[in-house]
Amino acid sequence: MRLGRGLREGTRCVRARAVRPGLTLRQLRAAAARAIGAHGPAKLTLALVVAEAGVAPATLSQRFGSKRGLLLAFATHAAAGAAVPYERARAAHDSPLVALHAVADEFVGHMSPAEEMANHLSMLQLDLSDLASSSSSTRSTP
Repeated sequence: MRLGRGLREGTRCVRARAVRPGLTLRQLRAAAARAIGAHGPAKLTLALVVAEAGVAPATLSQRFGSKRGLLLAFATHAAAGAAVPYERARAAHDSPLVALHAVADEFVGHMSPAEEMANHLSMLQLDLSDLASSSSSTRSTP
């Protein structure tokens, strides 16, 4: 008997990957961040995030609906916490320039390969263009 997507082993079905039940939204966003860093937003698929998170595809579909929904949720969360590193640096340093360098060092410290940094910058660019596009469409609406 063969059930779902698995590999047949004798009479029982063995899943190709383990599915981790009960992942929190934070863990799903972290998996999305890792997948975006590794592949960039253009090459990102829900399947890559599923593989990174170790969840069933239905988990992402139910939570986010689509790749766009996932990217919007990711960008919204990232934007909500964007000021935190700057506030921390301002509190720790008297010089604005030294504080800015501290923030840059913190960002670079989270992204080791240059490709990962480029992929996250691509995500920021995508988010900014989406914001500009939606902003211009609301201005032109009578």
